[in-house]
Amino acid sequence: MKKLNKMRKIIIFAVIIILIFSIWYISNDFNKKEEYIQKKSLLNEEEKHANLDNVKKTMDSGPYGHYISFTTSNDQKTWDIEKTAIQEHASVPDAIILEHNIGNFRAGTIMAVFVDASVMISQDEKSSKGQEKIGMMYSEDKGKTWSEIQIINIEGSEGHVPVDPSIVQLDDGTLLLYYFDFNAMISKADYDQYKIYVAESQDGLAYNAIELAYSQSEALTDPDIIYYNNKWLLYFVDHQYESISVAFGETAYSFSEPQNTDIRGIPGTMIVDDMLYLYGCGLADGLEGITSSRSSDGVKFSDTVVIENIIGCDPSPLHLEDGSFAMIFKGFMEIE
Repeated sequence: MKKLNKMRKIIIFAVIIILIFSIWYISNDFNKKEEYIQKKSLLNEEEKHANLDNVKKTMDSGPYGHYISFTTSNDQKTWDIEKTAIQEHASVPDAIILEHNIGNFRAGTIMAVFVDASVMISQDEKSSKGQEKIGMMYSEDKGKTWSEIQIINIEGSEGHVPVDPSIVQLDDGTLLLYYFDFNAMISKADYDQYKIYVAESQDGLAYNAIELAYSQSEALTDPDIIYYNNKWLLYFVDHQYESISVAFGETAYSFSEPQNTDIRGIPGTMIVDDMLYLYGCGLADGLEGITSSRSSDGVKFSDTVVIENIIGCDPSPLHLEDGSFAMIFKGFMEIE
């Protein structure tokens, strides 16, 4: 009996030791995990602030500090973070999928136009204004690879500084390129109208400036054109409202009667299931970034959401033939 009691005491003592060690181990492991989480959170915050600081620097540097990227999605909600950088020192992209052959370009080709700032003499936007060009690149394999940059020549645009391009294709294959004349921003005292022009091309490379498509006395920039509900719609950044407005046209060459959409950012549009999607850049549900909204009339938009895993702006969305989506947008380069 004495031996049994002694054995019980040993077992109880051993159990107590094991319990004490287990509690110590769990507590120590928890503290290490908590310390790791705190360090990771701190690093994430530092990285976030570093990204925001870099964004501010590149915004201050103008288009020279931007690049354009290509990304894809199956649902417009989650986008491929392994996005492809297309061109550095480039900004305000717009893209279309060619529906008809034109020149040496085949139907199905993705054609992108953008502000090419690589020729600017410095990162100082003020000393480099007016040196931007309109560049073009294309992809024949759904955005996997891209051509070398080509500078678009616009005959008849002498005296203009063409920027913020938007491109569409007519049913006969003709390409229309819209641009904002940046002179009104460079020499504001000399201009009382802010003007968007349209130019035509039969080969995708050489354009003829033929029409003043739209003008107003209040500052505007960044046109985006789409055909929807049997009308042409011209979206643009309307500086008096600090948001996107839309003007309407019976043809693709003249627009009037602007209305404001209350969507912020630089516009990019596409049609999905008879709904018009307007991409911009702003706030929704406490988040900030590239936004997507939809409308059945082109003016009143709803269901605004933010694309959370993309840092950038100036989006140009595309609805691909297989039902998936692509987007070209502006990113921010590392600036020392």
